[in-house]
Amino acid sequence: MESGPDDATQQAGQSPTAAPVPEEDILGILGGVMDPELGSDIVSLGMVRGVSVDPAGAVTVRVALTTSGCPLRAEIQRDVRARVGALPGVSSVKIDWSELTAQEKATTMERARLAIAQ
Repeated sequence: MESGPDDATQQAGQSPTAAPVPEEDILGILGGVMDPELGSDIVSLGMVRGVSVDPAGAVTVRVALTTSGCPLRAEIQRDVRARVGALPGVSSVKIDWSELTAQEKATTMERARLAIAQ
């Protein structure tokens, strides 16, 4: 899988004059985005590599998937866009995709196992 932005940037429809949402708020809302295969949220699993917001409220979320051919990528994408795009001050949402390294994948799987055990 090639790293890079998704095919289209979603326009959230928020006013460009609204103050950009804090990155911490975006990470908080991303805590509700579940990886359906692993059964835990993408923040706790360490799949969110970063978030940035420009002064106009354009948000970029960097997400690393467990595999290049992740069959649930579209589902995760829809959820990220819907949740982040609904925040006041967000003018657009872009997702930059990458793949976890072998070590990161092992750590992510261990986090998922621990979450299930709780």
